[in-house]
Amino acid sequence: MATPRHTPTITVRVLPHGEPMTFNGRSAETMRFLIERGAVGFTTGEASGGWARRVSAYVHTLRMAGIPIAMERESVPGASVGRYSLAGPVAVVRQAASPVVGDGRVVNLATHRPAAPFQQFRAAA
Repeated sequence: MATPRHTPTITVRVLPHGEPMTFNGRSAETMRFLIERGAVGFTTGEASGGWARRVSAYVHTLRMAGIPIAMERESVPGASVGRYSLAGPVAVVRQAASPVVGDGRVVNLATHRPAAPFQQFRAAA
């Protein structure tokens, strides 16, 4: 019998007055990684730990939905890469397909502790 697969899902809203938007799959993973990395952001190489095969496509999907994402060019030996980061404040409304504690709150994947039901993240100024 095959192990059931869980599709990552995250619902966010752009502050201060954005409507909730839900992302699934790789777009949800990318949104979570943007939030987790904060002002530092990430490059495709830093995100390629197994799930990030087409980071620019996932970022494009999030941008088209209205998520403010900045991209700064960085020089590396023999190439130039983009570093993605949130360019405005975003609030997590709900996360799913991650471990859930008994009271229904989602566990923060980075700390493995219950996450607040409504988390607010600010981009770097």
